Amino acid sequence: MKLDYDVLTNALSFIDAAKERCLDLRNLKIARIENLAMTRDLNDTIDLTNNELVVLADFPLLPRLHTLLLSHNRITQIAPTVAPALPNLTNLILSNNQIAELDDLAGLFAFKNLVRAAFVGCPVSAKKNYRLYVISRCKNIRVLDFRRVKDL
Repeated sequence: MKLDYDVLTNALSFIDAAKERCLDLRNLKIARIENLAMTRDLNDTIDLTNNELVVLADFPLLPRLHTLLLSHNRITQIAPTVAPALPNLTNLILSNNQIAELDDLAGLFAFKNLVRAAFVGCPVSAKKNYRLYVISRCKNIRVLDFRRVKDL
C-alpha cells in the first residue's frame, strides 16, 4: 500500500497512555516511507509495526517525534539520513526485522537523543559483542533490547 493522503487522513490518531499523540499506521502493507510531511509534525509517536518496509529512510523533518515503532517489517538497514530528520527521537523499536550485520546499524549512531532501542529478533542481535558495540557507539542509550544498560 502507498502511504498517501487518503491513508494518512484516515489513519487512527489518538492520545496514548503516556499522554502522547500517536499515529497508528500498523498492518497496512506499507513498503516505503513517503508523504509523512503531510502529518505536519503533530505526532509524538508513529507506529509502523507489521508493514513491508525494507529500509529505514526518507523521513521528512519531524522534530516532535519521540518514538518510532517499526517491529515486524523487513528492514535491513538504517539510512544515515534518518537521524537528522528525527532530531529528538528517544525510542526506536526495530524488533523482528532483517538487520543482519553490525555495519547495517551505522545510521543508528547519529541519533543524539536515543535512550531506548530494540533489535530483538533481528539477526544482528545474535552477533558476538553486538550489545557492547551498540552501547559503546550510542552514548545516551539506557535500555537496549528491553534490558537496562548498566553503568560500567
